Amino acid sequence: MPVWHDPFGPKTYHLVKKCQDCVSPVHAKQRGEARMPTSNRDKVIAAIYDSVIRPERYADFMDLWGDHICEAMETAPEPLDTAGQSDALGIDPVLTEHFTRALMILDQLGRQKPRQSLKDEVAQSETWMLLLGRGSRVLAQSRVAQDWLGGQPLQERLDPHGAELMEALLGRLADVPGDASPVVLAVEGELRHLLARLVPLEGATGSAVLLESLDYHWSPAAERMLVQSFALSRAELSVVEHLLAGHNLGAIAEMTGKSKHTIRNQAKAVLAKTGAPGQAELIRLVVYMINQLSPSQAPPGASLGLDAQILRMGTGLNMQVFSLGPPDGMPVLFLHGMLEGVAVLRHLEEVLSRAGLRVVAPIRPGYGQSEQCDETPVLESFMAHLVELISRFELERPVILGHLAGGFHGHILCHRFPDKVAGMLGIGSVAPIRSRRQLVDMAPRQKIVAFTARYLPSFLPTILRAGVAQIDSQDVKNFMGGLYPEGSHDREVIARLEIAPLIQAGYRLSVHQGHFGFLGDAPYMVRDWSDMLDCEAPAPVVYLMGAKDHVNRPEAVRAGFDGIDGIALHEVQSAGQLMFYEHPQLVIAALRELYEAAS
Repeated sequence: MPVWHDPFGPKTYHLVKKCQDCVSPVHAKQRGEARMPTSNRDKVIAAIYDSVIRPERYADFMDLWGDHICEAMETAPEPLDTAGQSDALGIDPVLTEHFTRALMILDQLGRQKPRQSLKDEVAQSETWMLLLGRGSRVLAQSRVAQDWLGGQPLQERLDPHGAELMEALLGRLADVPGDASPVVLAVEGELRHLLARLVPLEGATGSAVLLESLDYHWSPAAERMLVQSFALSRAELSVVEHLLAGHNLGAIAEMTGKSKHTIRNQAKAVLAKTGAPGQAELIRLVVYMINQLSPSQAPPGASLGLDAQILRMGTGLNMQVFSLGPPDGMPVLFLHGMLEGVAVLRHLEEVLSRAGLRVVAPIRPGYGQSEQCDETPVLESFMAHLVELISRFELERPVILGHLAGGFHGHILCHRFPDKVAGMLGIGSVAPIRSRRQLVDMAPRQKIVAFTARYLPSFLPTILRAGVAQIDSQDVKNFMGGLYPEGSHDREVIARLEIAPLIQAGYRLSVHQGHFGFLGDAPYMVRDWSDMLDCEAPAPVVYLMGAKDHVNRPEAVRAGFDGIDGIALHEVQSAGQLMFYEHPQLVIAALRELYEAAS
């Protein structure tokens, strides 16, 4: 039997057994076949293109890719040199060509919204949305719209002009949608505006009226932002303000004393400068931008309902920062993981606030809305951001909460700037990878990604980008299922706490810009970074390890930190990787203990 010589140390592992462990037993069961490393290049090529077209096939592609990596390891020369960014298993030119092409196709297709009917989209929306058919019949409505209407017809809530515009739209439901311009309707006695337009009615002839809420606050700050962003003139800015107020071009001309021709030209200039294809898109763009000035009004999903702001940092990069809790509370610097981001903070917002924690959560470059790094390594930029953030927010030696992959960054911060932090508590965090067994013992999906990042990094962008496509699709629940296999403790926690939609929203926030954040983190997650722990007197570091963590198992974490001083490892028998969700009081108590010990 061939053996696998570990380049990290003298141990050897029987390859065939380990290769069988690399593949998901879930899909083996579904197909009713034994898991053997029998994948080949042609199957992988077919599967990657299949997942491009059908994101729901991503799991099958990952299974085949996992098989292929294991087979490549069986025939690879020994030892596997992973220094630098070289591909340790050797470059397969045919696979390289197809992976590159698949990535190009994914980029050309762009980010796809989940395919669902318009009625379902309206009904499931977390914002104000309403779909009306002939005779003002409600075809679909979001919960927010339903609560707001309270059983009243929409026309009774509009001002007289808005009611007239609405009746005109309803009278044209037999028209082609493109024949009617969108209109903005004002609500009687409220600072609420509705964008109304004709849309095709699925499965029937004619159209329906789709209405969306446009809640915004026009202010000098909004004016400055629009002028700076699009170089609008004062006259053009006035046109935008009037359009948002629900006035058509004729009414704007009458109110401003200008000709319709002048107003029409100014409106065309605004569309050209903003790049909006029409008035509806212009209104939505401007409202969205204005609402970024007020984080509490940010669209659901963009911030998970948490307060957020975009800061220009000393590196020249923009960084998204979330915050919650009392301003005078115990300072906690939350460093997020690679996938579900700040979802746990949204889940525990009230719990953390009641506990008196002031939580500040910066987002690493490439994730969320934090700007990507061009030349400076992500780690160096983020370290600079953290130090600057501590100063700007006047955080007096905050305690770090390193959640999942965020534990790595927190640990490095404790060594580089021990005088600025009270210490770090790591939850479900990754340890330095000092033996291949640490990768082999991971859960199947995480293991395949880790193997790719470690041994075939040039293939990683395609793997990640295809995963993003599944997150973007309606199949996001199966993406999550691949990370938390059936029967795992964390799968049970997700079901019991009913947090699947929240975690999925966290995925979508993390991939707001695509897969670039993951590319910045991946090299560190699969290497031995213990050589970066070189401070003689670092801030204290404590890791809570879930005994039921199926990714970063306690024995693997201990192996990674073996022989490294100044680290406390505590195993929690009743927890898995999602310990913070399941046992928040335990985590809060550990944070407080760390902070008070440093005070």
